Amino acid sequence: MAIIQHSPSGIPVCSVCRHESIDAITAEIEAVVPVADLAAKYPPLSRDALYRHVRRGHHGLRVVTVAAVQADDELQILDLTDRLHRIATGAQTASDAAYAVGDLALGSKLGDSATRALGLLANTLGVTSGDAQRAYKKAMAKVRRADGIAQTMYRAATAAQPEIAPLLAQHARDIGLDDVAERLDAINQEDSDDPEGTP
Repeated sequence: MAIIQHSPSGIPVCSVCRHESIDAITAEIEAVVPVADLAAKYPPLSRDALYRHVRRGHHGLRVVTVAAVQADDELQILDLTDRLHRIATGAQTASDAAYAVGDLALGSKLGDSATRALGLLANTLGVTSGDAQRAYKKAMAKVRRADGIAQTMYRAATAAQPEIAPLLAQHARDIGLDDVAERLDAINQEDSDDPEGTP
C-alpha cells in the first residue's frame, strides 16, 4: 500500500508532493506529459523525483486523498445543515406549543432560538437575506401564476360539466387534500354567487 511520508512538521517528504504547483503537476501527469518536460517546467524537480512519485503511487494516493477530504467536507456541511434545520424546526414547534398554553416568555425565547438557528443555516448555505427575498418573491409569483392557471382550468371544466365540481371537491377530501377541497368549495361558491363570471 502506498503511503506518502511526512516530516515531523507535517510537510510531505516527497519533493513532488510538497511542490507549490502540485495541482498543475498532477494535471500534467494525468495528461501524460513527458517526465523530462515536467522536470524542465517545474524546477527544482528532477526526472528521478517525478518517476519515484508516480512509481510509489503518490500520484493516485494524492488524488484519492483530495477527493476523500472534499467528500468529507461536503458530508460535514450536509450534517451541519441537517442539524441546524432540526434545531430550528424543534425550537419553532416548542415555541408554538409554549404560545398555545399561554407561556409568552418561553414562546418568545424558543422563537428567538429558531430564528438564530435559521440564521446560522442561511450563513452556512451562503444565503443572504436579499437572495432569500428574491427567491421568495419569485416562488410566490410562480405560485400565483399556477393558482391562476389551475382556477381557469377548473372553471372551464366545471362550466362545461357542472356536475363534476362537487365530485372533484369530494375526491380531494377523500385523498386527504382538505385544503384543496376547501379551495374548490370556495370557487364553487364564488361561481354560484356570480353565475355570469363578472369581475
